[in-house]
Amino acid sequence: MIDSLFDRVIVVSLPSSERREHIREHFAEAGITNYEFFDATNGAELDLAALKRDGMLADKPVEHGGVDLVPGEVGCAWSHIKVYESALARSLKRIMVCEDDVQFCAGANAVIQGYMAEMPNDWDIIHFMSTRAIGSGHKYDVGRKKITEHVYLGYNEGAGAACYALTSRCMEFLLRHAYPINKAADGLTNWPSGWWEQCRGYRGYIVTPLPATTNPRFPTQIRGRDIRRIASMLRKTSRSNDRLD
Repeated sequence: MIDSLFDRVIVVSLPSSERREHIREHFAEAGITNYEFFDATNGAELDLAALKRDGMLADKPVEHGGVDLVPGEVGCAWSHIKVYESALARSLKRIMVCEDDVQFCAGANAVIQGYMAEMPNDWDIIHFMSTRAIGSGHKYDVGRKKITEHVYLGYNEGAGAACYALTSRCMEFLLRHAYPINKAADGLTNWPSGWWEQCRGYRGYIVTPLPATTNPRFPTQIRGRDIRRIASMLRKTSRSNDRLD
């Protein structure tokens, strides 16, 4: 049972969100009772300029070509970081973090229990959801290493933060790199599986088939991200055209 695998399942959710009813119903069906809601921060209510002045938000993000994170991304990243701080303050050793649009597969308890039985003991973070599944053909897919039938050593696993598990050691590691915020939530959770120098000594895993996805009933609450992506693509196209001139 998922309840017995982790000290706590923590669901990041805006207060009074209709998504909370989805979680209550879905978790009841799945038999998950050892969970709590963690009040997320609404990025639209954050004073981003003040956060930058206070050194909590980077002037120039490391992602997206240095273009500012949209408020929803800042709020989401802030919320996940606060989950780690809260869990460590309560001496929780292993937690599962879910976002409030998570959707588990049928029989998820048994599936995840089976995955954990195969999981190496050195795991720091486990990705149970990703938009880049094993075998997706994504450029990072080739960097993954098969460990068991269902468990792979991850490679730069920054493709979603709707469902993952992590240890207190991993939370401490992520918090050392959390501020100033310069990346989205999944831009931080990919660090234990990153290839760069600071990530050495940490182990991030991904499983297959993935036991969790996002419920299509709920559109993203992060506004403006698609506009930024289009703008980034246009800039890249412009630079390519300039090189051809």
